[in-house]
This record gives sequence, C-alpha cells and structure tokens, in this order.
Amino acid sequence: MPNRDVAARKVLDDIRAGLDNDALKRKYRLSSDGLQRIFDDLVGTGVLELVGNEYIVPAVRRLSARDIVSDIRSGLGNAELIEKYTLTPTQLKTTFDILLGSNAIDPGELRNDFSVPPEQTGTANQREQERYFIDFELPIVEIGPPEIDGKVRDITEKGVGTIGIPSKVDEVKRFLVLHDEFVLIEPFMFEAQCRWARIAADGEHFAGYQIIGIAEKDLRDLRQLIHLVTFYG
Repeated sequence: MPNRDVAARKVLDDIRAGLDNDALKRKYRLSSDGLQRIFDDLVGTGVLELVGNEYIVPAVRRLSARDIVSDIRSGLGNAELIEKYTLTPTQLKTTFDILLGSNAIDPGELRNDFSVPPEQTGTANQREQERYFIDFELPIVEIGPPEIDGKVRDITEKGVGTIGIPSKVDEVKRFLVLHDEFVLIEPFMFEAQCRWARIAADGEHFAGYQIIGIAEKDLRDLRQLIHLVTFYG
C-alpha cells in the first residue's frame, strides 16, 4: 500500500501534466485494473473527478472569507470584487449567498450596486471542472479513547482529508466534525477508512479518508457544510 500511495501522488502529477491512460500504464508498468485502483483512491480523497469518461484534476481555488467580508465592509463594489478575486458574476452571487447563509455578513452590509448581471463568461463544462472553497479552519475530532483533535483539509460527500491526526492506510476511524465560530452547522459524525497517509518534514500528519458509514441526519449536515463552503460557478 505505501508504494501505491507514492504511485498515486506521481500519477496525479502526471495527469495534471496531460498524460493519458496508456502513457500512465507504460510509465508505471500498471495493468488496467492497477491504474483503475489508483484512480479510485484519488477519487475517494476528492483530488480527482470523473467527468463523462475522463478523469480530471479540479482547478482548486481557495477564497478567504475574512478577506472578502473585509472588502465588502470597506466599500468595494461588484466589479471590483469580481476583478480582485477573478470571479464570474454568478460566482460572486454565490459567494454572497454563502456569506449570508453562514451569518458572516448581514443583508444590510451589501450595497445596492451589488446586483449580479447575467453570466457572460465561461462555458458550463469549464465551470463544472472548477471547485471553489471558502477558506476557514474546520476542526475534526477522532472519537477515542483517546480523542485526537485535527483539522479538515478538504471534504466531499465521499471523503475527507485531515491534518494533525496520526493515521495508517486501511485503518478505520470515527470522526466528529464541528464548528461554532464562522459557519453555523450542527456537529456530525461518520466512519471512514484511511486511503493514504504521510508525515511531512515538520512532523505534521496528513491523511485522506473514504467515508464508509454515515447516518442520514449526519449526511444532511455534511451536505449543508459542503453547500456552505464549496460551490460551483
């Protein structure tokens, strides 16, 4: 499994560089099933997506909620926010909806000129391949004993990336996600299996988990969190 983890990271870099499946199999001496298992690992951790019949690496951008709120309160207008954060008008509107829905701003803080004009740029296919994150710290707790506190690196309905929680590949853990400062969501729990794990040079633990068990109510709360922090333009 550790060798597969190394291969997965290298394969991800090569997918970004434009290598196709045949080139990947030749380079890493993989069978079709072996390459598919690596694809499944990458999809499970949310860093690869299947669009039609093609695996693509989402163009991930992180937006600082605090910076955007500060700019709104300092008086930046619609066009200035679009230019500064390289957003389309629809993405700007979604940003406002997320900030309002999470109580980060009040409706009265939006100026009258913050109307959103019709979408004019970007194709539907391009927008489907882009993922945007409102960037803030999200605690996650490994349910013990002992309880171990960490942070969410990324999250989808299928998996979660963690920081600060020691992990081993194939290990199954129960997690609690909660946040009571910026985004008002109900705490939720789920069970997940570790698909990859590494320790950085500074000793920090990173891992990716595939969610294998979650109650219906917790799934609704997970989806609400994703709705608040992730949007497609």
